[in-house]
Amino acid sequence: MEAQTLRQILVLTGLTLCSISDGYILGQSSGMIDALRSKNSTIVITEDELYWIASSIQITCFCGFAILAILTEILGRRKAISILNVPILISWVIVYFANNMAMLLISRIILGISYGGVILLTYICVGEYASPNIRSLSLNLMGSVGTLFGASLAHLLSLIMPWRTVALIGIVPTIPAIVIPFFWVESPAWLASKGRFEECKQSFQALHVTNDVTIRELALLISLEIKEQSKFKKNMCLFETIKTKIWIAIKQKYFWKISILNTTINIYRIAGGRLLFTTLAITILKDITGDNDILSS
Repeated sequence: MEAQTLRQILVLTGLTLCSISDGYILGQSSGMIDALRSKNSTIVITEDELYWIASSIQITCFCGFAILAILTEILGRRKAISILNVPILISWVIVYFANNMAMLLISRIILGISYGGVILLTYICVGEYASPNIRSLSLNLMGSVGTLFGASLAHLLSLIMPWRTVALIGIVPTIPAIVIPFFWVESPAWLASKGRFEECKQSFQALHVTNDVTIRELALLISLEIKEQSKFKKNMCLFETIKTKIWIAIKQKYFWKISILNTTINIYRIAGGRLLFTTLAITILKDITGDNDILSS
């Protein structure tokens, strides 16, 4: 197997673990919320407080998008994805030792911010690291298989283990998701966006077997970025750089096509109850079956 293929497998392995971790976050919430609703819960929480805990991840994930823009602009893809996973690791520990509503809510807010950043960066990395012929497959692995596997695993564990233990097990996919990116090469697209074209070539060649197709792809990447660099002033501050990039993007027709398509898909997912079921699956199934032992129902 070619060294370039092995490097892409390493990248996709790290991204898959990120997706599993993201799904696990939602699945663990289901078991924890169901346990907190029980009369035997060691933490007394009102129904309103439970709603806040259940919804806080989806609310705060938008903050993760903003933080992601800053981190990736400064540090690149590989360091950003490791940094964004560190708060997730800390949050699992907080949940395990939580003894009041405040600690649980803080853990959810931290998880939501990191979740939002990681899930978006996962898709970005697939586009920038994976070869065009496996990009669609990789995106499906990240967005469907990985996320749903993580959620299903958390649901299953929540039925047979205490919710604190399930939370602590969440560190298992998170730790390698933090460590593995340190063994990646940096994203060629990010290096090119910084004007580091020689490093971009080296990174691209480390990820792709050299042939006519990859040579043309690399030449196109560099030529497009050289053209984009002319739109930025020298010594521009970080805020101005991000603002300029956003302004350039929103003037492109394809940006609005992708945005509208993505918005429509997410509205459909929310209206169909996918997020609701993922977060409250155990509670919903118990209410439907009228039995606390779902596995035997």
